[in-house]
Amino acid sequence: NPKPVRLGFIGVGIRGTLLMEAAAGIAGVEIKAAADCYKGHLDAARELISPAPEVTGDYKTILSRPDIDAVATTWPSSPPAIMRGTKARSALVTP
Repeated sequence: NPKPVRLGFIGVGIRGTLLMEAAAGIAGVEIKAAADCYKGHLDAARELISPAPEVTGDYKTILSRPDIDAVATTWPSSPPAIMRGTKARSALVTP
């Protein structure tokens, strides 16, 4: 069996949630964690994704997790921060 791709998400408002739900529907993808500054967005992420991802209000938590293979974000100014701070093997960046 191939190893699953483990994703973390930064920013799970409307666009981030749509992206996260789409990724969750792909075979071999695990949504491991989500970060957002609004508790309501984090609560929605836990309700929409099964199994529920771990959630945090601090995006740096996502970047520091060695169990995350890639980071997806809809936060427009994030690419430099992600590339500097991530321990993930790659970063997915969306506009």
